[in-house]
Amino acid sequence: MAYGTVFGTTEKIGIVRRILLGLEAEGIEAVWFLPEREQIVPRALASIQQRHYLRIQVHPLSMHVSFEGQDSFRAALALKQLGVRCIITLGGDGTNRQVAKGCGSVPLLPVSTGTNNVFPYMIEGTIAGLAGGRFSQNPSLQSRWTHRSKRIVLARDGIEKDIALVDVAIISQSFIASRAIWCLKPLQRLFLTRAESCSLGLSSIGARLHPVRATDPFGLDILFGPHGTHVEAPIAPGLIEKAEVQSWQLLPLEKSIPLVLSQGTIALDGEREIEIPQQQQWTLVLDQEGPWVVDPSLVLDTIRSSA
Repeated sequence: MAYGTVFGTTEKIGIVRRILLGLEAEGIEAVWFLPEREQIVPRALASIQQRHYLRIQVHPLSMHVSFEGQDSFRAALALKQLGVRCIITLGGDGTNRQVAKGCGSVPLLPVSTGTNNVFPYMIEGTIAGLAGGRFSQNPSLQSRWTHRSKRIVLARDGIEKDIALVDVAIISQSFIASRAIWCLKPLQRLFLTRAESCSLGLSSIGARLHPVRATDPFGLDILFGPHGTHVEAPIAPGLIEKAEVQSWQLLPLEKSIPLVLSQGTIALDGEREIEIPQQQQWTLVLDQEGPWVVDPSLVLDTIRSSA
């Protein structure tokens, strides 16, 4: 449906290889990783060792692996319990959403492995490894190099059900089917933590109305409907769609938004996740209790200036 770059296993192995070399250069002694089906980290390590001797110790996490999204959540919990200083993630908004549920106060350095992501950085693996290594080696400076991300918390009948790091979309379609959202016609309402002009995805709609930075103390609440303002936005690589915006407003922090939903779906960070088969009472709150995120530019600039 779109024209995005596909990050296959070979490319991910190359990214991990460069991250490991960056970490090694900064003196990191040990890392732990989530085992997965393609054996990306072991293959990256094996290819490095054909040419270099690495002092860094690379350990698989001792955990049950189901090869599903919940693995990222369980891995984040395990890493938090190990007391690691930084978690480098490879993936998109959905992967980071799972990690955010389990990482607690451990900062993330999210590396994008796709072209339709908002939360992770588009950053070269070597630079990510250097930044992650320097960050981890300088705990006294870590508060200067991170920011607390926003999140949207969804609850039903007063019980928290899920979170989103970028967007929550209310959609009139009753079935999840293909998780990704390619058509904007069924879109009823959109809540955003951020809306940056250079991002793709649903948040790009908000950027055409009122840009919102990741660090701004507010988000956006957009209502769609007929006889509104037409907005063109790049919702995927090469895919520019029109949305009809009936109204919009800033979404303040800590304000509970009641939602009466029936026969539709809820999409979290660009993917349909929750089916609504009948009328249900939901609430939505924007807060600043999301994961801490490392800013690699601040890390590297500070180190250089103090050298």
